[in-house]
Amino acid sequence: LTTGYGKDSNITTLVDTRIIHIIPMVNVDGRIQVEKGNTWQRKNTHGSGVDLNRNFDSYWNYKGLNVPSSWIGDAGNQNSETYSGSGPASEPEVQAIQNFYTGKKINMVLDMHAYGEMFMWPVGYTTDPVPQNDLFKNMFNNSFKKIGYQGGSPAVLLYPTTGTTIDYPYVKHKIIGLGMEVGSSFRPSFTELEQMWTELKPNLVYILTQSHTQ
Repeated sequence: LTTGYGKDSNITTLVDTRIIHIIPMVNVDGRIQVEKGNTWQRKNTHGSGVDLNRNFDSYWNYKGLNVPSSWIGDAGNQNSETYSGSGPASEPEVQAIQNFYTGKKINMVLDMHAYGEMFMWPVGYTTDPVPQNDLFKNMFNNSFKKIGYQGGSPAVLLYPTTGTTIDYPYVKHKIIGLGMEVGSSFRPSFTELEQMWTELKPNLVYILTQSHTQ
């Protein structure tokens, strides 16, 4: 966006007509553990750790939903990799992201994870389509589907989820919440990373163009 501004007409238009926020990392403490050699660190380092992508105040731990009790098991287990915390938005990292929405006119959020080559949309706790499902499918069909990504809700592609960065903006703020699992490994080589960026860039630019029209 910065190097292309003034040179690429599409990027120049995007920057001139939108406010684009980029948050490079949420789980900073977890990332430090990865850098120290714990490659599979998923949670933060609060106590036994909390999965920040299950801690958002959006049907946290399936509260208010009629779901099988087996779904709640891992989310409520402190030793689980998907432990959702002691309560909704109990973690300072999640509080910071939720507070970020205050006073801003945000109409689309894209949360990027690794890995799996998937493009996901709300909601995570059911395979039933949401009212905007056709919109999400159209965005997917015109972008990441072209490079072989799978598309759908987390419940369709992976497993049921709540309290995620995909669902929180959609459920609590009535805005578009999108998620991605990029790449085919947690630690891609430099060469792989360059190839990923080549494939992702035009599709990310397309998604940005859609943010202004929804």
